[in-house]
Amino acid sequence: MRVHLKQEVNRVRNRVHRILEDANIKVSCVVSDLFGVSGRAMLEAIVRGKTDPGWLADYARGTLRLKKDELTRAFQGHIGEHHRFVVGELLAELAFLEGRIVRLEAEIERRLQAHANVLERLCTIPGVERITAWTLIAELGLDMSAFADAAHLASWAGLCPGNCESAGRRKTGRTRKGNVYLRRGLCQAAWAASHCKDTYLTALFYRVASRGGVKKAVVLGHPRPRHNQ
Repeated sequence: MRVHLKQEVNRVRNRVHRILEDANIKVSCVVSDLFGVSGRAMLEAIVRGKTDPGWLADYARGTLRLKKDELTRAFQGHIGEHHRFVVGELLAELAFLEGRIVRLEAEIERRLQAHANVLERLCTIPGVERITAWTLIAELGLDMSAFADAAHLASWAGLCPGNCESAGRRKTGRTRKGNVYLRRGLCQAAWAASHCKDTYLTALFYRVASRGGVKKAVVLGHPRPRHNQ
C-alpha cells in the first residue's frame, strides 16, 4: 500500500509540473525540489492569487535566495484562474496522500517494533535503510531456511540473469519475473550502495558497471545461483 501511495504522490507532483509548464512557469529549472519548503510556499502563493514574479521569488528560503533573479525570470509566465484552481486541487490531493503515508508508516513501525534488532542489523548493510529493511521483512519473513543460500534467494526475487548458453555462446541474460516489491527494494538498495564509500558492494558495483553498464550492475551485483553441470 505504501508503494502505491508513493507512486500516486509522484503522479500528482508530475501533474503540478505540467500545469506550471502550461502557464509558461519554468521554476522547476531553478528549484531542484519544487515540493520543498520554498517550492510549496511559492505554489501556495500562486493559488492565493499572487502573480508578481518578484513577490513569488521572495518566498525562497536558504541558499535558494541566492537565485532570486533566476526565480524572477522563471515566474514570468501567464498564470490564469484555471491554473490556480487546478494547482490548488492538486496540492490538496497531495496533502491528503502524504497524510495517509505518514499514518501508514507509523502503523508499519508499530508492528515491527518486536523485530527492532533484525531491522537494526539489516540497516548495517550498505544501501539498506529503514524502508528497505521493512520491505525485506515484509516480503521474505524472518525464517531464511526456505532458501539454501543467498544465491537462491536472489534467484527467487528475480534478480539473477538467465543462463541460456548454446555451443559456448551466451544467448540472453534476461531476468525472470520475481516478487515486484522485493525486486524494487533490492534494486534501490543497490543504487544506494553504489554511492557509499569504501565498501565491498560499491567496488563490486563499479567493477560490473565498467563492463556492462550501471543498469546491469544493479542486477548482476546480486549473488547468482550455482547450477550443477
